[in-house]
This record gives sequence, structure tokens and C-alpha cells, in this order.
Amino acid sequence: MARPSFAKGDRFTIMHFDPTQALARVALANSYDPTNSLPALLNPSSLNISISMNVGTLNPIGASHGAEQYASTNSPTFPLEFMFSAEIAVRKDYEYPKIDRAINWLAANGYARERGLAPDPLLVLWPNVLSLVYAVTAVDISYTGFSRTLGVKAAMVSLQGRELRRDFHI
Repeated sequence: MARPSFAKGDRFTIMHFDPTQALARVALANSYDPTNSLPALLNPSSLNISISMNVGTLNPIGASHGAEQYASTNSPTFPLEFMFSAEIAVRKDYEYPKIDRAINWLAANGYARERGLAPDPLLVLWPNVLSLVYAVTAVDISYTGFSRTLGVKAAMVSLQGRELRRDFHI
């Protein structure tokens, strides 16, 4: 992996990204039942967080131009992408969940436990980087490798979601 550049005026860049090299261990858990958890490997080349504001425009009759009025700030949104590979699990000596189990566990976070309720938020714990309650808004599953017996050998699961603020109420 290439070294990042820190020269004055340069942006922090990584010239080559290999998802099998530096794997971060992340813990995902159901926020209402923390015993229902999943260890995962997360290694993004970047973590893009988006915060948007709701701004309306007032257009008084006869005015030459409208005036903007701030309404509120939305919760930060960002994607999390997880890679599951049988080969990496063997090489890293890491207690790795079966790929099918991990995909099903992550996909289940798009469904509510009971009718009329929202899906349970996730606790995302990435030591020294992230510690938050994450509301999943989309799940994208991509099977990237198959064994000779047509079993899943590698997969990518992308979660899109938003952070629930500490003062959220159920």
C-alpha cells in the first residue's frame, strides 16, 4: 500500500487501495438487544459524511428576489460498506461469521420486528473512530465470488443510513 502524502498544501491521499490489507474490526449490534450482534471487517478508503440543511425561500410579492430562511439541520448521513470473504477469514485468524449469516443479519435491519414500528437502529462501534446509533435507510448486497459448489465465497454489503442523535426518543 502506498504511503499517504503529507506535504504542505497536499490533500491526504492514498494512491492504491487494497481491501484485503488493513482490516478494521467493527462491532454491529441491535440497539434494543445488544446480545444480537455481528462482528464485521470494515476497511473504507474514505468515510464520507454528509450533513444537509433545510432552507426555504420566501418570495414576497413585488420583491426583486427571494430571501432564504433556515429551517433545520438533518442528521448526518453516510454509507458503511462491509466486505465478507471466506479467504480473508482464513488468512487473518479472525472469528468471522458465515457469509450467508452476516448478509441475512444486515439485510434484516431493513425490516421492523413488529407491524407498525420502524426497524431497530444499529449500534456501530469502530474503536477510536465511530461510536454511534445508526438508522439504516438502504441495504445493497453484491455477491462478488462463488465457490465451485456455487456457495457464496465473497460479498459486499453496503448500508446507507443516518446517525440518530443522542436525544432521539422512541
